[in-house]
Amino acid sequence: MIELKPGAGMVVVADVRSAFASVDDALLSQARMIVSVLEATQNANIPAGQSQRLLRSMTDGMSSTVEGRAKICSALGEMLEIKKNSNLAPVGYGCPVGWEDLKASAEPVERKAPAKTLA
Repeated sequence: MIELKPGAGMVVVADVRSAFASVDDALLSQARMIVSVLEATQNANIPAGQSQRLLRSMTDGMSSTVEGRAKICSALGEMLEIKKNSNLAPVGYGCPVGWEDLKASAEPVERKAPAKTLA
């Protein structure tokens, strides 16, 4: 049986909550930045290719943050699995309902490129 210190569980829970809040704050900041850049550049006569590169760069950054969040979910799923097989299994730390299934649900889904069509 895995032996964990009871106090360590509370520290981990606090840090996990903080990590999720930080990532979610980063996503909100990125979303606000995208909106403010769109508003600032609207009708600014920026060449289409340059504005496209800007939008792609911003949305790629946001997508990377979402992928990072998925990896934190996966890590949390592993932590919960370890806890389940430890002396702390019966201890409740106040995790929201459904977090037990994070390991399976956080796996990134492979996206396929759209099929090319001939015009």
